[in-house]
Amino acid sequence: MDEKLIQCLNQVSAEQLADIIKTIYGMDDNVDHKIEAALFPAGSGYIVEQLEARIASIEQDDDFISYRDVSTYSMQLDYLVDDIASLVDTNPEKAFHLINRFINTHEDTFNRSDDSGEMGDSYSRAVDIWLLAAQAWQSNGSCSLVWAEELKQRHYSDDYGVWYGRIADSKALLGDVVLRTLAKEFEDDYCQLSKQESKSNQYRASCARYGIEQVARALGDIELYEHAFLIEPSALNDAQKEKIVRFCLQQQDGQAALKWLTGSWDDGLRSYTRKELLEEAYQLTGQTEELIRIRSEAYRQDPCYRNLQALLEVLPEQDRTPVLQGAAEQALKIKYFSSRIDTLIDLGEIEQAVEQLLQYGFQEGVIAYGNLLRWTEVFANAEYYLAEVACYRLLLLDILNEGRSKAYGYAADYYQNLARLDTRVDDYQPLASWQEFQAELKNRHGRKYSFWNRL
Repeated sequence: MDEKLIQCLNQVSAEQLADIIKTIYGMDDNVDHKIEAALFPAGSGYIVEQLEARIASIEQDDDFISYRDVSTYSMQLDYLVDDIASLVDTNPEKAFHLINRFINTHEDTFNRSDDSGEMGDSYSRAVDIWLLAAQAWQSNGSCSLVWAEELKQRHYSDDYGVWYGRIADSKALLGDVVLRTLAKEFEDDYCQLSKQESKSNQYRASCARYGIEQVARALGDIELYEHAFLIEPSALNDAQKEKIVRFCLQQQDGQAALKWLTGSWDDGLRSYTRKELLEEAYQLTGQTEELIRIRSEAYRQDPCYRNLQALLEVLPEQDRTPVLQGAAEQALKIKYFSSRIDTLIDLGEIEQAVEQLLQYGFQEGVIAYGNLLRWTEVFANAEYYLAEVACYRLLLLDILNEGRSKAYGYAADYYQNLARLDTRVDDYQPLASWQEFQAELKNRHGRKYSFWNRL
């Protein structure tokens, strides 16, 4: 809010403020709800009645929600969830029943929506409040619901993914003992269902297996998490192994992660992903020599600045100097041109970056405009004006060669920059002179009048 407006608001009398609220009330439903929440105590009969009416409105609504209306509708759902959440501290039982009733509208709401993405976020937030309200209600000793059964039932009937993975968030509600009992129930269900061939039972078997996985997440139990995958008769694929590794790392157990990372893989996991996981595991286990080995190999394969910095982080002090001294020479071996230039610039080897750009820049095809713009600034600051010229020519030619008329305004700016730089460049070798470049530009793109008219 504007400071002047705040000052005026502070000077308004109670009577004037009441008149303002009376004038505003009725203009917008969301604003009305905020006014009501401010005027009535949280959990009051009036507020509860209004919340029930808003939920009933959603239950009774059968209008189609078009793509354009989804965002506005989702905002209304968010406001409703927030207003229900305000009851958790004062009346958790009522908050629970309201949020539970609201969540039960998700299927009909999704079915009449053009795009349920944003609304899915609203219902996910509602499940957060469901868990908080359930925990608060359980804490005051007046609740008779069996929460493990409540969550299990929702886990199996979650056709729209609203409850997906939420058992993992239920430790505060269920506690360790109940969670382990729940894991045993899921395992019993899996053993029974997996023996039956019908698609519905096979689907429920996969839900039961996933239930074990979620309990393991809630408990932070690596052994149980591994069991959730190993319970299946088929061999684990690389994606499953990666999930196990990442869970081990989340639990700060590098040794458990290494058990899987150093085992056999089917190359379904990309090599750089596996390298990053290995690095994290070696860091957790304090295996510095292995960390140096894997980062040295990464730097040997791609001596970019990022890999150099990663290697220097773990090398002993006495080993860093020779690596740094040879970094520029190694950078010249980088296969990808843009990475080569970026690395030389990051090393402070601007002159070598200029040489590479002038020698190879016009042979590399399209170079990302973001890189070129960044390089122009570097070369301008270092007063390497010919390299700056090369960058602007590449930017200009990229637009004109592709005929991107919407970008001709930028192309005209690049052309003007080239004209300006002509006064600072005495020798254009190995590039064509400004006059020669202009002539070639006219010859190849002279009919692109919408560009030339901008000059």
